[in-house]
Amino acid sequence: MQTIRAVIFDVDGLMFDSERVGKRILEKLNKQLSIPLTETWRQSICGKNEETIRNELKKMFPDLDVVSYRNSFFENVQAIFHKRGAKCKKGLKALLKFLQKNHIPMAIASGSKLPHIKNLLAKAHIDTSIFSAIVCGSDNVLPKPHPDIFLKTCEHLHANPEHTIVLEDSPNGILGAYKAGCIPIMVPDLIKPTPEIQTMCYKILPNLYKVRKEL
Repeated sequence: MQTIRAVIFDVDGLMFDSERVGKRILEKLNKQLSIPLTETWRQSICGKNEETIRNELKKMFPDLDVVSYRNSFFENVQAIFHKRGAKCKKGLKALLKFLQKNHIPMAIASGSKLPHIKNLLAKAHIDTSIFSAIVCGSDNVLPKPHPDIFLKTCEHLHANPEHTIVLEDSPNGILGAYKAGCIPIMVPDLIKPTPEIQTMCYKILPNLYKVRKEL
């Protein structure tokens, strides 16, 4: 591996075990409203920002009140996360400590909104100040799988993409990191990498402890 100058983290499914909560609530809501959305569709939106997701839904279901539907989803999800947060993924805090100790800058690049990210960090007692930047769905950047969010984050880090690791759990995130010229490492959560995605990954690792050992 080339000399590493910075590390960029995704949030949901990578830092926190939050994807399962969203999956469960989405399935429940779809059943209640008789909306025929499949698991394949849910997986396809992982890493995308909210505006993109809503636009997709409007095209798929012209008669659906998309605003109400998505607001109901977020209200249910946030009620759970505000109460108890989400479990940190295995090895997260050890990796953060290692990067801090070795003065390797860190940032977050996520399609989620900033209040959601800050809430998960706060509940996990992770100080947001350890990250040099948080670029997210609240910012004016094109969503994953576009490379823009990673290029913007690298700018904040003053890091060359080719010396920047991107840690992702979703194919959309890996594709965006690959297009940005970063070093994509996938730590799969609910979605397993396809053969195409595998070719884009520098490594595919089972947990963040293994990432620490790679550095």
